[in-house]
Amino acid sequence: MDIDLSDSDLRYEQEVSRTPYKLSVWQRYISHKELEQAESSTSNTGSSSTASTSTASTSTASTKTKITTQRSVFILYERALQRLPGSYKLWKQYLDRRRSALRGKNPLHHTEHFVKVNLCYERALLLLHRMPRLWLDYGAFLAAQPDVGACRRAYDRALRAVAVTQHARIWHAYLRFARAVGGVACERVWARWVGMWPQGRARFAGTCMAAGLWARAAQMLVDDLGAHARSANGEAWAQLVRLVRAHPGVLGGRTEPVLRDGARACAAAWPALAAHLAAQGKPARARDVFEEALAAVGRVADFAAVFDAYAAFEQECAAAALQRQAEAGRGQAGRGQAAADLALARLERLVGRRALLANAVVLRQRPGDVDA
Repeated sequence: MDIDLSDSDLRYEQEVSRTPYKLSVWQRYISHKELEQAESSTSNTGSSSTASTSTASTSTASTKTKITTQRSVFILYERALQRLPGSYKLWKQYLDRRRSALRGKNPLHHTEHFVKVNLCYERALLLLHRMPRLWLDYGAFLAAQPDVGACRRAYDRALRAVAVTQHARIWHAYLRFARAVGGVACERVWARWVGMWPQGRARFAGTCMAAGLWARAAQMLVDDLGAHARSANGEAWAQLVRLVRAHPGVLGGRTEPVLRDGARACAAAWPALAAHLAAQGKPARARDVFEEALAAVGRVADFAAVFDAYAAFEQECAAAALQRQAEAGRGQAGRGQAAADLALARLERLVGRRALLANAVVLRQRPGDVDA
């Protein structure tokens, strides 16, 4: 590896030849070359501002000088690493310098340079594979390139190489990368993480909902609520209920038992269960669920939500009965009239019971209040 030496470099060359295995000697030499590069860039900038007639030629010369000095710095790092191949500090500085040289460049237009830096990371990780910082930097560098598979393989290798106590750092970056990629890769990476960290099911559910994977999100929420049945709060159940109502069928045949379990912690599960049964063509069972809910809720706010849903359901039934009566022929006019009258009677009876039902909820909420 050839390097352009100046008169000021001879002192450092003599020093590294005397003590080639001393890190501080190489660092002083590298700092000297970097300072030299900064000074040359400053001088070229000043000369270009005074000579406006030769702007293009001055810019070209400045670029060539910068590239030459940068190449000299890289060669110095390579020489130092030949002597100190296991120095984490030296590798970290070198790799950071190589990455900063490519900052702002398009990996599609400078593929060769990006591949060279990738190879530098691979060389470093042969000896320093236990260092999570290098893996994180390598993963972030690969994430900016178009090869998604290479980035996934790098994170997988990192999880196999670093200590288990450092896995949380790797997973944090890996999950962020998977969420940015999306699709099947995102789902599989998050599923692997949840397999080792079950407490992250709620986060996985949020990621699935953002990606439109409604069935997988519902499954994660159900599993999370089942694992924390005693400590599950109403908000977690409310999230599941909203998901089931927005996307019916995500739980398949388990919708009814899951919503019945959720009704103990979240009153919104009662209307969702009734709507599920009504959608299956079982209005009688839906009414039974509403009646059961009115007898079970213990707060006035919950009662208002359930009662409003029950009244809306009865209104829909009455409207449907009147529509069928209008469309029925002469032979079925009597039967249609009876069905419409029955639906309207149910609605009127429900509205008339509101005050009594609300009073019962207040008594359940404050059984010692004689004025309720």
